Amino acid sequence: MMTSRKTVSAVLNHYDPINGPKYMNLSAAEVHSYKWTPVPVEITDIRSCDEDFTLDKNGFQLVEHKVDLSACADDASIREKLYPQLEEMLKRVTGATHAKASAHMVRESTIADLKARAERADSPLEVLPPGPATNVHVDKPHPFPLHSHS
Repeated sequence: MMTSRKTVSAVLNHYDPINGPKYMNLSAAEVHSYKWTPVPVEITDIRSCDEDFTLDKNGFQLVEHKVDLSACADDASIREKLYPQLEEMLKRVTGATHAKASAHMVRESTIADLKARAERADSPLEVLPPGPATNVHVDKPHPFPLHSHS
């Protein structure tokens, strides 16, 4: 039985690469004060058409995987308990013989809290706790290591 695709209209905040630097590494306070370009988009909930997306064809796919949430209590628990679960799931789905989880970010602040803290900050470079993403971005360490031998 074919399920109809579910979409939602949204506005995503994009960085304008023509009028700015090629790469950006902004603190949370800077992200909230940066001038983003709003772009209206239609977002498809791929749970309504997950069979259409495969790792080979799209570079991603939706995988059902139950996670032990007690593994998410703090950064150490995430590394010690959740990383191995995710590595095993990645190997199972891809057929890989090795997988390495290497970074995570827990977003737990609200946008209102981050804005209030940014206004009270002594410096625009003050590091604030991660909150909901307010712009289109890629979360990755810079520079990202291509190989890890641990």
